[in-house]
Amino acid sequence: MAPQDPHVPNITRGGRLAGLRFKRKVRDDQVQASSAPGLPEDGPSSAQPPAAATTMATSSQAARTSRAASPSHSAIHDAPPQAFDEPSAPSVPPCPLRVTQVGPPPAICEASEGKVAAQGTFTTMVLTSPNADYVPEYPVERGVVRMYANGRWGLREYSRWPQMLIDEMLHVACIPREPTVECDEVLWEELSSETCWEEDLDIGISGIGFIAPRLRTPLVREAIHWLVSFRACALIQTPGCEAYLKHGHRTAMVLEQALDRMRSVPTTPGLAIAVASHVQRLSLELAGLITYLKVVHPRIRSTEDYSSSLLPVLGTFVRDRKSAELCRRVGLPTWFLQPLTPTLRVWRIVDVEKLPVSMGGVSTDTLADQVPTVAAVANLTGQWLRDMQLVVSKLLCGTHMPPLLAADATIPLGAHGQPHPAKRVRTEAGESQTKHFQMKPIQEEKKQKDRNQRLVAESGSGPTAGAESGSAGGTDGSAALRIQPAKTFVRSPFYSVPDHWAQALVPTVAAVANLTGQWLRDMQLVVSKLLCGTHMPPLQAADATIPLGAHGQPHPAKRVRTEAGESQTKHFQMKPIQEEKKQKDRNQRLVADSGSGPTAGTESGSAGRTDSTAALRIQPAKTFVRSPFYSVPDHWAQALVRVSPVPTTPASALYFYPPPFLLDTISPQCPLPPDAVHPDAARTDYKVLRYIHNFLRIRRFCRARLFDPSMSSHPLSISEWRTALWGDYSGKGKAPKGTNGAEIRRAKRRVEEWNTICRLFGRVAIFPSYGEDMIVNVAGQRLGVKDIATHASLRMQVLWEAHEINFRCEVMALDAFLLQSAHWNEYVQWERESAVAAIWEGTSVLSVLPPDDFSGAVDRWSSGTGADWQRCRDFLVRFMRMMTRWPDFPATLRKDLDNAHAWDTRTYDFVSRAAVDFYVETFVRTYKRLPTPPISPLFV
Repeated sequence: MAPQDPHVPNITRGGRLAGLRFKRKVRDDQVQASSAPGLPEDGPSSAQPPAAATTMATSSQAARTSRAASPSHSAIHDAPPQAFDEPSAPSVPPCPLRVTQVGPPPAICEASEGKVAAQGTFTTMVLTSPNADYVPEYPVERGVVRMYANGRWGLREYSRWPQMLIDEMLHVACIPREPTVECDEVLWEELSSETCWEEDLDIGISGIGFIAPRLRTPLVREAIHWLVSFRACALIQTPGCEAYLKHGHRTAMVLEQALDRMRSVPTTPGLAIAVASHVQRLSLELAGLITYLKVVHPRIRSTEDYSSSLLPVLGTFVRDRKSAELCRRVGLPTWFLQPLTPTLRVWRIVDVEKLPVSMGGVSTDTLADQVPTVAAVANLTGQWLRDMQLVVSKLLCGTHMPPLLAADATIPLGAHGQPHPAKRVRTEAGESQTKHFQMKPIQEEKKQKDRNQRLVAESGSGPTAGAESGSAGGTDGSAALRIQPAKTFVRSPFYSVPDHWAQALVPTVAAVANLTGQWLRDMQLVVSKLLCGTHMPPLQAADATIPLGAHGQPHPAKRVRTEAGESQTKHFQMKPIQEEKKQKDRNQRLVADSGSGPTAGTESGSAGRTDSTAALRIQPAKTFVRSPFYSVPDHWAQALVRVSPVPTTPASALYFYPPPFLLDTISPQCPLPPDAVHPDAARTDYKVLRYIHNFLRIRRFCRARLFDPSMSSHPLSISEWRTALWGDYSGKGKAPKGTNGAEIRRAKRRVEEWNTICRLFGRVAIFPSYGEDMIVNVAGQRLGVKDIATHASLRMQVLWEAHEINFRCEVMALDAFLLQSAHWNEYVQWERESAVAAIWEGTSVLSVLPPDDFSGAVDRWSSGTGADWQRCRDFLVRFMRMMTRWPDFPATLRKDLDNAHAWDTRTYDFVSRAAVDFYVETFVRTYKRLPTPPISPLFV
């Protein structure tokens, strides 16, 4: 019989999807005709009998009827396997399966013959194998492919169970079937949250943790082995394998995302098991891809018969004789799904090998916080694997860095059109997590009405009866705002958009229609996006001016700050009581920001006021201030000095991690060590000892929250970090007081801001308020507050980590903002984040978190006079290559980058200065504060 076209759409009967892609009732008649006298055995004659034509018409009518009443995905998923087989009442009685050959079966028989055969749930079809001794359960095309609690995909677990052959994804059939010398058994270990996950009690949140070290360590080692092996194999030019190599590089990138998440981000048990299972899955796929590139592809290009050299791999199901012959010839275990005829040569009949219980189970709802049917992908025509892989990878690994939000600020105007001297510019977070400074509306009702009318006009919706005025008009306008054809796909009553276009315009995350039959790549992308998609949150950039006083000059007593909207934590300020005390508190707060404390004779009188006023002019977020404990690399220090001081703006400076300048001050209890690098730069802050001690207590939580939106992952302001480091999480419950309404509102807002931080660290995390008698466990050491004062190396580790994490996060956030990569395809976005992470030898956005034990810390920013400048050159080249896509990247630097191999000491020094200058100027122009520079790890 001639092979059936694999692109023929499925035929439905009784409202259910058929498991095969051909019309079975037509096949039944063709099989009957092929067995009739006078017809060749390989198929029916070109003249179709009348009965067959009648049957075809009946099948077409049934298909049209079933399409008119298609069931839901859940109904399809819950259907029994028989529902996906051919019609239960065929026009011809089915032919029984029987042994037709006598004697022992040959080691390898012809592709269309059955060394073994089984029917399973089929009645007029049969599964035969020319080279295997068993028949696995056929992966019937369910309506929905689901992930189970153990991270597996049931019959669709392509890394453990044979699947239907997919074009340009033959490597799936080459995945190892069982542990070998090269494939460790950890890739086949069954995962369970009861035995493979451990809670981390030091983070401060109950119910989150990591995969147990006994499993995590060998799993990471095995995954890295296959990453290195694939990239070495990809260096060899293999003609005709471009699509496989492209898919392999993407799989490797997603695997690195999953590895970073498994090692760095604590999660709930179900999510941790799903990520670990995805690491196993992707590692096995890379192993299969290497086998394909090294063994199977050369066999395909050869004319020799390798059928006697059967590979110990999963194998594949096929639907046509040509594919069966190819897979048999190259030595892949093959199962041919073909019509059951009386002439079929069968040596032995076996029972279908069922799916192991450990690969199925109960469908998981662990990831249901993102999509209604998490890890459940619509499988309507067979393209399920690519879709499933994209959904799961995005959900489990698709974490991105929260943004430093960009905004243009406008100062509220007073009655005469001048900046109001007493107004405080505030920001609101919109739906896109971008803050906007907006002018205060003059006539709010008219402004809202105009906006509604404009959006209604854009959406093409006109007013209905009674909609021009009154409440009805408002209701219709509001409804029109929710449907804008420029933003949301809306079908037309006059024509139909082609299916592929319509489905691309309709957003689908975890339920992706399978229309092209190439399910494996789409499934991998979906799964990888859900499991491994991790991105940086944005920083806030603002072009803003400070409120002006009566004479057009900056108000001397005003400190303009921003207030976060619903999607971000609010900022904290002290509660004013009396005007004099209010000014004093503000000055002390700003002095703390700058790290400057009162000197002798400055606690009272005019001298104290003078020093406090001077301290207001030195803010490390705006002006570069040296630390007494370490030296900033020369190129970075000089670039920061050149742009200092940065003009004051209404937007508060935001930081992903505690600002280093809050932790590098001294106090009488924490004096300057005798080996200080810059003793003349010492600044006094009486709170620093408590800051450092409490930070060591909340440090693990500060790292974990960066990539977990449920922990308020957005960056915090200096005052918020100061509140968090102080450690009083009891909150404020007193009613605010003031002399007028404006003061009461400001006081109320400050209380709310304080309480927001208290809720984050005292309720989201379960930290009690700080006490000086607390003992902190650091790397197995139990340290009290007095131990911190004499632990110089621990102080340097804390300072290096604060610099390094803030620097890495800021680079990620600035790159995402300048390139607007948040709107890119998920794979492209991961590739870009991987390129940025290469600056510090990372592989994904999650690598912004250095190892928890401070291992791997190296100096990457040596000057041209250093002996190790050639090692640092590689980091500089990656740093410059990352910036080449930024706006206004200097052409001279681009030219120098092309000749990096020929740099000498002088050229390296010049290029390094220019590259750092460009980065610092770009950051200051975008975010209106100084960037955090990297420093050398002096504790190594």
